[in-house]
Amino acid sequence: MVMVTWGAGTAKYRVDDNTPGRLLKFPPEGWARLESVRADEWRRYNPQPVKIAVARFVEVDSMQVPHWIDLKPGQYLQGLLAQIGEDRRVYVVTIPAPEAHRHIGDRWPRVVGAEERPV
Repeated sequence: MVMVTWGAGTAKYRVDDNTPGRLLKFPPEGWARLESVRADEWRRYNPQPVKIAVARFVEVDSMQVPHWIDLKPGQYLQGLLAQIGEDRRVYVVTIPAPEAHRHIGDRWPRVVGAEERPV
């Protein structure tokens, strides 16, 4: 298991080695929409799929009420490991919220099984 910072927070600008003079910064939020990953929009960050081991996660609805969701044994959140130079950050990959949870919000962490390879 490896611990990696979630999202960018206050990450500094870094020079992108592939484009001299261009400054790159990690995206500020801690989320990566699955459609943007599949559309190769994360390519500049050398993305690698990872599994995030958690027992449960929380989503907060529009009224600021937290909703805790338990994962079953063998389930993980899909993550994306992004890299600029030697700096690395992890982002939670999201999908549209399942119908049963749309009252909480429009995006939802993608849950994958132990044997499933994250996309």
